[in-house]
Amino acid sequence: MQIKIFFSLLLITLTFNLSLYSQHKNILWYNKPAEHFEESLVLGNGKMGASIFGGVTSDKIYLNDITLWTGEPVDVNMNPDAHKYIPEVREALFNEDYKVADSLNKFLQGSYSQSYAPLGTMFIEFYNSDKFKDYYRELNIENAISKTTYKLGNIEYEREYFISNPDKVMAIKLTASKDKEINCSIGFESLLKIKTKSNNNIFEINGYAPYYAAPN
Repeated sequence: MQIKIFFSLLLITLTFNLSLYSQHKNILWYNKPAEHFEESLVLGNGKMGASIFGGVTSDKIYLNDITLWTGEPVDVNMNPDAHKYIPEVREALFNEDYKVADSLNKFLQGSYSQSYAPLGTMFIEFYNSDKFKDYYRELNIENAISKTTYKLGNIEYEREYFISNPDKVMAIKLTASKDKEINCSIGFESLLKIKTKSNNNIFEINGYAPYYAAPN
């Protein structure tokens, strides 16, 4: 009987501990903005991604999209005579002449595969003081929402970021504990050739990726 009682108590204890553990949220949190990419909080939906730095006077967000690559459409059969070089490549490898084998192999490969390119960096510039307090930023892994909060004087500011999978968009929500206390501008920079314009509350970016990027 004592063994049964002990087992029951042990089972209750384990159940209680598991219940407490299940209530614990999986959150990455920090008490200062990110300075380097490795410190940023990352969101994504399999198509687009964002790395959020969470700055107070200037928030920097790296953006990318899975469809953005260098290069142009190519003919998959660009070298119909490629098979003719296979015996020569094999012979060079058999003779351990790897330099010749490498040069001949280029006739089999065609052009180099192209490179995945970063889309650019979005900046949200806030026209307020840098004398903030109670800074906090987090990434809630359970709901994939990132958050940045801080205080300026007696006003509390909050930013929420998330990327929707069904809608394929990123949304940023800015709030303040007092009306008319959010004053900011949006900018964008990219290593690609782009043009930007704004009209009717829409900030539009147009550009194109390089036709060719040599391997490094």
